[in-house]
Amino acid sequence: MRNRIAIMVGLIAAVVLLFTSASTVGAASEGKYSIKQLAKKDRLTGDDVACLRSLSREARREILSARGWKEIVIPDEYESYQDLVSVKEVANAYEEAIRAAGGRSAENELQSEGGRMKNLEEALMAMEKNCVEKENYLSFDRFKSEERWVPCAKDLQRNHDVIGRWGISPRDGNNCDFALSSNGDIILVKGSGFFPGVFCHAAIVKYRSSLSLFSIGPNGDNGVWWNSQSQLHQYSHASVQRVDTWPLSSNRRQTAADYAREQLGKPYNWIFVDKWRTDAFYCSQLCWAAYYHPSPWYYKLDLDAVPDAADFGAVAPDALWLSWRTGTVTCSD
Repeated sequence: MRNRIAIMVGLIAAVVLLFTSASTVGAASEGKYSIKQLAKKDRLTGDDVACLRSLSREARREILSARGWKEIVIPDEYESYQDLVSVKEVANAYEEAIRAAGGRSAENELQSEGGRMKNLEEALMAMEKNCVEKENYLSFDRFKSEERWVPCAKDLQRNHDVIGRWGISPRDGNNCDFALSSNGDIILVKGSGFFPGVFCHAAIVKYRSSLSLFSIGPNGDNGVWWNSQSQLHQYSHASVQRVDTWPLSSNRRQTAADYAREQLGKPYNWIFVDKWRTDAFYCSQLCWAAYYHPSPWYYKLDLDAVPDAADFGAVAPDALWLSWRTGTVTCSD
């Protein structure tokens, strides 16, 4: 009797195990099929995006690459913020700017804030200090290890409701004191965008009569438009960055703010890898363009710290943070 019971229990266990194994294999096969389908779907859902987030970095890379996305990777040779600053290149550019601008006749333009020319040694010391402050705030190793992607234009146009632009507000809130900002400053924020990197959105400060509308940052729905302080306070973190315009006059910050104001109403630039266009803008592109395009031909103010070969011609919010020209005025933590 006991032997019969034991045999029956064993048979039942075997049947249960067989069905369980079959279900597991079926679920795994279905899961692999769904993941493969993500590489081909035209329309992504919120569940699709959640699935992509849950995958390993390698699996996600395979799918996003198949969809035409480009991964931004900081080159291996960069091991610190200082590595991004070429002392020789800066010195040569400065000397070339002096010559091209007509030597002493350019003194009114080639001056630093405070009304006097910074010599090269002072400028390099300021760059070094800036890099140290960045490292104390956010280690370069951590910054470098962040996952960053440039979405393909097709995905952004068809799926921007579930993907977001460079990033959207998670509505966690921050307490950054925007009153300390000035025209031409850049606001960088962290949010819940789809793998934008450390920072997910950027806006350039241009004060007007109403303090609630003081900063300009494009979005996919309205293009180039005002970002209110209340909107920017909804992100989980905000940082006010001031641009070092050396060797040009600090008045270039006001020039940048005015340039951004002139772009109001232009459409959103869905082609992230084309930062050079001036008929449409995305958020960080506008901040970059506001300094680059109006600056004189003999010394362009370039805030894009990531080589075009590494980010495919895009300029992400992270690239603005990485620049030695941007330093933190205040932040929310």
